[in-house]
Formats: sequence, C-alpha cells, structure tokens
Amino acid sequence: MPITKQKRYERTPKGKQARGRATANYDAKFIEWKTRLEPEMSATLEQVKPDELSRSAFIKKIFQEYLDKLD
Repeated sequence: MPITKQKRYERTPKGKQARGRATANYDAKFIEWKTRLEPEMSATLEQVKPDELSRSAFIKKIFQEYLDKLD
C-alpha cells in the first residue's frame, strides 16, 4: 500500500499538531455515551442497520426518530 501525501504530512511535526487540534476539537464538540447491549440485541441491530450507515450514525438516527416522536 503506497504512502499518501496525507500520511506523509501526518508524520511531520506540523501534521501531528494539526491532527492533535482536530482530535481535540472533535472531542470538545461531542459527548460520548457508552452502553452495553445483550448479544441478541446487538445482533438484531446489526441485521437491521443499513449498510451505508455506521453504527454511530444508525444510533443517532434511532435517537432522533425517538425525539421527533416526543414533539
């Protein structure tokens, strides 16, 4: 696998600083919720999750749909 310009940049001191700032901004912007699911529920969610969505995007969609119903 060839090394891309982005990977070379990220290895430089300037790139490492930029990555650190980006990570810090991401962490400051979002709040992490952790949960433990039973294996059966996890398997069911994986089966119904659309392929184009990540797990976090799928959970966000589920939460948003629930919140929309509360209005």
